[in-house]
Amino acid sequence: LLRAEADAILVGMGTVRADDPRLTCRLPGLEDRSPRPVLLDPRLTLSPETRPVREARSRPPLVLHGPAAEPARAAALQALGVETEAVPLAPGGGVDLPAAVAALGRRGITRVLSEGGGRLAAGLLSAGLVDELAWAAAGVALGAEGRPAVGPLALARLADAPRLALAALRRSGPDVLSLWRPPAG
Repeated sequence: LLRAEADAILVGMGTVRADDPRLTCRLPGLEDRSPRPVLLDPRLTLSPETRPVREARSRPPLVLHGPAAEPARAAALQALGVETEAVPLAPGGGVDLPAAVAALGRRGITRVLSEGGGRLAAGLLSAGLVDELAWAAAGVALGAEGRPAVGPLALARLADAPRLALAALRRSGPDVLSLWRPPAG
């Protein structure tokens, strides 16, 4: 349902490589409400074999990449139905997230659901680009074998951690979804 309510679904290349995700709404009757896939690919390394590219003719993904990406690579992806746009890179080499969000806003994309990995989640939180955090708990303890939902935040002190306020708590079968928002003001 979160996907059906979004204009776009945002992931990084780690998620694309690890999961080859569908990025669609699969609720019966809402399949046509699937958000536009937006991929962050700093060096434009996206393989034509990935699902977002294979399905580009029916649901064109937008790939935001760095300005030094090879033009021939962008043209090859565009020929397959992928839309590409150069945005600045952050000092660490990843896509500059405020610039990426601004690029989406210029396209009229205002509701973005990020389903990227922990690194993307940490970057969005650190940049103050999170309006709401949806946290799902499934009653499964993964321990160190799991992947972190939020990557390193480079906090010097616990007091520097992003603070969120509980906005809603929903039960879905055996799972729980909590919605968190930055404090007002």
